[in-house]
Amino acid sequence: MEIPDTRAYELKRGVYAIEVSVREASLPGFFLLKCNEREIGSGAVPARNNPQQTQRRALPGTQWHARDRDRYQELVTNWTPPPGFIESARTVHTWTFPFYQDQNGTVRLDFEVHASSLNDEIMRFSARTLTVESVSIREASLSSIALRIPDSLRHRPLVPVWGWMSMTSFDHPDNAVSTPAELRSRAIDESAAWGATGFEFLPVNDDGLSFEPDTSPAGAASSSSPWPVSSDRTWTATAVRELLQHARSRGMANFLFLYTLYGLSVLRAGLDHEEREAFLSAILESLHAETLLAGVILEGWLPVEPSRVLPQLRDVAPDTALFVSVESGEQIDARDLEFSHDTYPYIAHWATFSVQHTGFDASYPHAPYPMSWYREIMGTPCFYMQGCAQTHHPRKRFPRIVPDCTTGVSNRTVSPDWIAAQIVSFSEMNLLHPEDMPAAAVCWEADEPTMAPDPARRYMYALTQDPCRACYACRLDDTGAGGEIDLKRETRRIRPDETVRLRPRHPYPATCTVLRNRFLELVLFPDRDYSVLRADLSGRGRYYHNGACTVLTDPVFVTRFGDLRELDKTIAIAEPAGPLAALLETVRLGGSGAQCKEIRRWSVVAECSELKLQVNREWPARPGGRAGLVESFLGLRGRSMTVRESSDTRWSAVLTDASDSGLPDVSVDVSWDGAASAVNIQYEHDGILIQHEPSGEAETWTITMQYGLSSVPFEIGTASVETECTLVAAPAVLRAIDTPHTPVYVGHDGVWRARPTARSFEHPSDVYIRLDDFAGEAVAIRREDYLFSWIRAGGGCRYIVDFAAVQVHPEHVAAEIFVQHTPAYLKTVRVESRFPLANVRINGKDWDVHEAGHVLRLPARTGSYRLQARR
Repeated sequence: MEIPDTRAYELKRGVYAIEVSVREASLPGFFLLKCNEREIGSGAVPARNNPQQTQRRALPGTQWHARDRDRYQELVTNWTPPPGFIESARTVHTWTFPFYQDQNGTVRLDFEVHASSLNDEIMRFSARTLTVESVSIREASLSSIALRIPDSLRHRPLVPVWGWMSMTSFDHPDNAVSTPAELRSRAIDESAAWGATGFEFLPVNDDGLSFEPDTSPAGAASSSSPWPVSSDRTWTATAVRELLQHARSRGMANFLFLYTLYGLSVLRAGLDHEEREAFLSAILESLHAETLLAGVILEGWLPVEPSRVLPQLRDVAPDTALFVSVESGEQIDARDLEFSHDTYPYIAHWATFSVQHTGFDASYPHAPYPMSWYREIMGTPCFYMQGCAQTHHPRKRFPRIVPDCTTGVSNRTVSPDWIAAQIVSFSEMNLLHPEDMPAAAVCWEADEPTMAPDPARRYMYALTQDPCRACYACRLDDTGAGGEIDLKRETRRIRPDETVRLRPRHPYPATCTVLRNRFLELVLFPDRDYSVLRADLSGRGRYYHNGACTVLTDPVFVTRFGDLRELDKTIAIAEPAGPLAALLETVRLGGSGAQCKEIRRWSVVAECSELKLQVNREWPARPGGRAGLVESFLGLRGRSMTVRESSDTRWSAVLTDASDSGLPDVSVDVSWDGAASAVNIQYEHDGILIQHEPSGEAETWTITMQYGLSSVPFEIGTASVETECTLVAAPAVLRAIDTPHTPVYVGHDGVWRARPTARSFEHPSDVYIRLDDFAGEAVAIRREDYLFSWIRAGGGCRYIVDFAAVQVHPEHVAAEIFVQHTPAYLKTVRVESRFPLANVRINGKDWDVHEAGHVLRLPARTGSYRLQARR
């Protein structure tokens, strides 16, 4: 391995960009960039001059059919690169990482190179094959490293299709079988209320397909199934069709995960390629794939042959996309093995004992290689994530661990900080590549109650419906120091030769509670009256492995009086996740002179770099002596202050950075009620000192700190939404009072866009709606599933289709339909009518209608479509 020695740079405080160029090698791998022992970036490097190892390859295992294994080995052994291919493939790839230096001094940059392969032999070689060509560091502006939401994505969620991956019994405790009614309730109806647009179904029990296909091959005995079908008859083909139809009626796109085609039951039955293909045809025909399925997903049990399956799928359901696991050993260079560009990669995140994946983030490798590589090899990239709802895969025997080890490995439900790490990392690809929208779909595994109980489900819903922009509050159970990640790192001792790394995560302990949006992170400690405010200056909401993170305020807020020495503290989550998140911190302070109970409510809203603190103080008795003067301190280092307003109940100021560090100005606003007197506020000791004399009555203080990373104001509006609510000035976040929990349509300038809503935890009858992109403008809100009671986007298209000029008359209807963007795998855009249509014309041309006149199919490309029809 050729890498530069550790490099030292003398830097002053400020914002920088670090550029790293790495050359491809004979085997794939990935590198870590560290600064002063903390990782600040990473990247993965393909190896196109050895296509057998282009992604990840596991050696043949006993699960493979013998004929399949022999064919695969023949391909690997006999492949010969064409003349000049090796030289041309050794491409240099360049990454640029944001970096913030928080003090003048020396910075040490180090590199570590690891393997992308899961195979031990390949890993040992791979870690010695990458070459870091060059490293440079240059000054940058804050605006140049900030990740701005592209205009095309301002009014819509970053991931257009998301929902649950649901199973009939696979991985259920004791192989218990879920009923159709259970999946309908918890996997479809519950998530649909939060705005879910996808439903992935795994119809397989331990002993085979969970239902009997309607069709059988010619000559098959009628007394028994020719296929590996489960002996449990809870499910039927009719029940599955009804479930898929119900999901579609809730606006969801259906995906069928056919793990069973390459699962153990099929292997035990000894089915060859032709028999598996007949099995697939029987399943697709039985489930009316052309009407009910948006995608078919094949697990990476080798060999998966898209070139064989794709023509078959086109014959049965031409509008249905084919997804194949990127861990499939036959996911090789398309130019050499006819890997079709019409087949899309999906990534299953089995968050197991050794976190098998590599790439930008160890928690999830949504795109471990440069995007240019995916475009060249697979065409327009489209990533489909199966996220794990557990910290570990629930099987007792963990893969690729010999001997099997369960010591120190828990099977508990995944924590919210791990959920956030996955979805933020995944959705970031859409921010980096808005023209491709490569991160297209997310299906969480799985809705089964022991894998995803409350409150994990609330976080999955709220964070996935609007990833990156959503706020959330949680503990650092997985990613904090001493948390689950550290536990996994300890268990690595049984495999000291492993090169797959479990990298350090968050710098603060797992016992801490955080409040986050994509700009700010408040860290509260459980055992002391202390807090820290950090910022992600890039606005990506990644508070680990990111050189753009820095401490803004330390401590954020403390109260002192008299001989204060007692502390009793509790932290509760008031609003877990959504457009608004809030924490309640209750602290009992006291000494010999007085005692005080302080209830602090910290809150942030989406897209706003403002932190709001409401403090309520209760005094059992009027404090006297040295306790007669109370001091509160807001930590703000290296600032010069300009007071804007000062009165008997309000004070505001702007604090400008005094050390030319590149950080934006901070605006601070403090207001209080009449229970506090003789208030004095000044900048002192690297922060704002607030002094006052308490009267012994309850006090209320409101403190807001705006850190200048976003121009969105912290404004929460309230309204009563019945059939329609009109807001003259849209707030950043709307709290809709007494409103059913369903997606809504937001109308602005005559255009109606679908938006998800988040159920309030504090006020269960209310919902929150993010409106920051309409701030200060007039908007209208409707809560009907069908806009004006007759038209809506079809399954999976809710957030990519907008409507305007919607008209409904007794005999005819009309609407303007805007297709804003389309995921790569989407073959047609569907629009549904509540009642059947006739004589349909689009842009003046006659148009076919489907499904008894209820469904229109539009081209899967952006554009405007003028609809006119007779009802």
